[in-house]
Amino acid sequence: MRTVTDWLRDAREAGDAAESERCLDAAAALAQHCYEWRMILAALFDLQAVAPGKMAELAARTVASARLAGQVNAFCEVAELHNDVLDDSDGARQALQTGFETLLQRDTRAYEWALLAEGFLDTLDDEAGARRCLDEGREVALRSRDAGDLVSVAEPLDRLGDRPAALAVVADAEALLAAAPSDALFGEASAVWSIANAWHELGSPEAAQRLLDDATQRAANAEDALSFARAWHSHDDSPGVDRALSRAHELATNAEEWLDVAETSRATDRSESTVRAALDRAAAALADSEAVMRERVAAAYYHWLGEDRLGPRGVVPEALRVVRRGLPGFPGTPAPLFDWLRTRVSREVLQDIATADYGENEADNLAALEDIWTTGLVPRQLAWVPHEVLALRRWSSGQDVDHVERAWCCALLALDDEDLDTVAAGLVDSCLALGAPAPELAEQFLAWICQTVDASSDGEPGAPPVSGLFALLLLRAARDPADPLVPALVSMILESEPDDFYTRSVVADLWADLATRILAPLRQTRPDIDDVLNRCVR
Repeated sequence: MRTVTDWLRDAREAGDAAESERCLDAAAALAQHCYEWRMILAALFDLQAVAPGKMAELAARTVASARLAGQVNAFCEVAELHNDVLDDSDGARQALQTGFETLLQRDTRAYEWALLAEGFLDTLDDEAGARRCLDEGREVALRSRDAGDLVSVAEPLDRLGDRPAALAVVADAEALLAAAPSDALFGEASAVWSIANAWHELGSPEAAQRLLDDATQRAANAEDALSFARAWHSHDDSPGVDRALSRAHELATNAEEWLDVAETSRATDRSESTVRAALDRAAAALADSEAVMRERVAAAYYHWLGEDRLGPRGVVPEALRVVRRGLPGFPGTPAPLFDWLRTRVSREVLQDIATADYGENEADNLAALEDIWTTGLVPRQLAWVPHEVLALRRWSSGQDVDHVERAWCCALLALDDEDLDTVAAGLVDSCLALGAPAPELAEQFLAWICQTVDASSDGEPGAPPVSGLFALLLLRAARDPADPLVPALVSMILESEPDDFYTRSVVADLWADLATRILAPLRQTRPDIDDVLNRCVR
């Protein structure tokens, strides 16, 4: 399935402007979301041989999408294109003014107004336009009494040369924080951090220190105290970090909080002995029933200190769930696909996955992924590291997708109880692309997921998820449309509660592409297939 990204790559590689424009038109025909229009707009900065009229047309369509989505950055980027590439300052001003009018009609946050103010300054050096935006943003934050949001207008005010006004905004934000109910005072640690950063950036480090000192002393729970430790660290204040960690030690009460203390100690460059002391407290606080937390503490010992303690850091896939329901005709097991993919994943694939979050926590992500890869054991519940990078890579699409990588990510997420609506389509598409035996192994895997997923809130087994059944239908119909299990799957889908997974899913386009390739050709001769498509597509 070709994507907007594929067509934009072709546009950049085209030999002439006419071919670039053809590729841009193809990209535009696929664009449904504002982020896709912003991708098209970004490509225009690299394709300055494209006719100005075509650029203006695509910019106008980006503005139309931005108005629907309320996407402030898009207005600013359109303005930049008009001003810097098309030499059209009037068009730039119109784009920014449309952004202003759009925000007026929406429920907004101050930071959005601050972004638009930056657009007026960066593109047109329009101080009056920027100040109008900042006035609106300030009023929005004051009405909502959102201290963390209010402080976002301070930096643009300082850019305008109005430091007194910027300092006054930060003081107002701190006053809002102090006026919060006593049980919530400084509970919003992120707001404290934002305000401290603003004081620091505006040349008042003593005010930042005073605020963080007060917040650290008043921290009501370990989570807030650890947030302040990271804030102190961002200001290169080691004594402040130590004070906040000391407060967290006073407040931590269970294994999870002590593990967080250890993690923050490591992130703020405390000594190995400090990290070990917190991990030891986490281990001592573990209850026998805390299998997930035991694995996480064991992983911390192993990855941070090189110590193999507290037992295994995961289990074989089959041990992650219990079978809750039958699925006649489908022998369910997760191991064959998991092991088949594991032998095909390379360290280079793991490295690529580990960098998915802009390189954040790359080394830790790689270590966690390698642990699963080498041991064949999966944590009962994936921690943020590596869950986030797996979740990001499962969205891979287009002609250049690495199907082994995407299938591996989707499989691990499915084992972690991720919604099948968002992972099953990618798993099916990649396994079909990889060829035999992957589709058959994917059937076994997804059948096991359908048999084990907790689909009911009342303790009863419940029905298998419709998206899982639909994925099995795609795999079996792709193999043999005449297989008697195809109508059996259709019946199960039609007898299930209505589910709009097909249209609401983030990967709705991929579900649609799979259905178009595999099921749509059967509609005219298979009324049952026609019925299930009508039911799911609606």
